[in-house]
Amino acid sequence: MTEFDILRFARIQVLGVTSPQVYLKVKGNWTGGHQENLAARACNINHGPGKSLWHCIGNPEDINKFRKKAKDIYGIDIILQEGLWFADIDFCLGNNIPVVTFNQKPGDMVILGPGTQHWVKSLGLTT
Repeated sequence: MTEFDILRFARIQVLGVTSPQVYLKVKGNWTGGHQENLAARACNINHGPGKSLWHCIGNPEDINKFRKKAKDIYGIDIILQEGLWFADIDFCLGNNIPVVTFNQKPGDMVILGPGTQHWVKSLGLTT
């Protein structure tokens, strides 16, 4: 029941959490690595017509390992510099960091667990 939803007590609108958020992307455009606002669960729908390429790390231990490697090798703190980076899949695989990669087709819904680090690239026009 919505009257018991804790988010109704938020004093501000949090895009993508307390209100919808829409991205319009052209081919090659990317959303840098991040967790959803408030590290909340997220639901993402691709309205097309193009596809999106997703990379996700969901396990907190793997996220910490990824953060340490990115700091050590590139001097990037994936948490403090959230949204400003796009990791190459070979970086993850080469450092034994489990990553889930998939294409989101038009009409597909992606549901992310709380705290999942993810980065997305558009393979065509998407909304």
